Parts: sequence; structure tokens; C-alpha cells
Amino acid sequence: FFFGAYEGMIRRGETLQLAAVPSADFRAGNFDQLTGGNVLNPLTGNSTGAGRLPFPGGRLPATAISPTSLAILQQLPLPNQIGNANNLIGGAALLEDQHRFDGKVDHRFSEHSTGFFRYGNTMSTVNRGSLLGLLGDAAQADLRNHNAVASITQSFTDHLAGEFRVGYSRYRNLIQPWGD
Repeated sequence: FFFGAYEGMIRRGETLQLAAVPSADFRAGNFDQLTGGNVLNPLTGNSTGAGRLPFPGGRLPATAISPTSLAILQQLPLPNQIGNANNLIGGAALLEDQHRFDGKVDHRFSEHSTGFFRYGNTMSTVNRGSLLGLLGDAAQADLRNHNAVASITQSFTDHLAGEFRVGYSRYRNLIQPWGD
């Protein structure tokens, strides 16, 4: 007896993603519409943080925003929804390939001896983009799985049988940033 199978899936398209990005006002240091607290000046108060004063009008002066922060903010897209949470919605690229092979051979060597060999292989790659571009969580994953089993069964008498079985399995799943 023998058996073989293949299963495959190839998907190309987009995946819907939500993100929270700072508004144009927040990027410019204008936090006057921020609810739930004040933006405190870290250069005021004592070393424990007690006595810190809020920035006047909830606005940071341009000199208080670091050049590194400005460079990062320039890489982020602007919101396309209202509010401060989940204010960016859109599609990101999704490429997914899955291939699975399975096979098995059963053999009867004699009236008292049988055996089989089975092998399975799975290969899968997923490349998922990010709505936030280089600053997002774009990732690629590469899965490889091999599995094999061989077995021999021997009947020695009507009440005594033995089996010898050996198996092999190898699993690797590599996940890393997309384009790395």
C-alpha cells in the first residue's frame, strides 16, 4: 500500500491593520487638547520629579523636541482617522506560501512481518508588511518541518510480537524583520 498527498496555498494581497500615530499637533509639540493630564517640563522640579511644572498652554517649545524624535516622527504617516487611538487604518502587503507533502508506504514482508515508512514535509513562508513602514512590525517568517518514521513489526508466536520503530523530526521557524 502506498499513499501520497500535497496541499498548497499561495496568497497574495493585503492585511488590514490599525495603528496609533501622533497627530500633526502632537508632532509639533502642541498638547493643549490632551485630556487626562498635563505635559510636565522635565527641567523643572527636583531630582525625584516632585515639583515639576507643566509647559505653558500644553505646548512644548521647538527646542524641547529632540532631533532624533523629529527624525522618527518624519518617518511615520499622519493619522487618517479622528482621535488619538487607532487613528491610522490601512492595508499592508501580505505574501503567504504554504506547501505540505506527505507520503507513506506499507509493506508486508511475510505472513509474520510488516513494516512502513512515512515522511512529511512542510514549507511555509509569510511576508507581512506594516502600515508604519520601516518603523512598524513588518516581518517575514520561514518555517521548515521534516518528519519521518520507519517501523517493522514481527509476530514471533501467536502471543508474542515485537516492533522496532525509529523516528526523525526537524523543525525550524525563523522570524525576522521583513527585508532584513
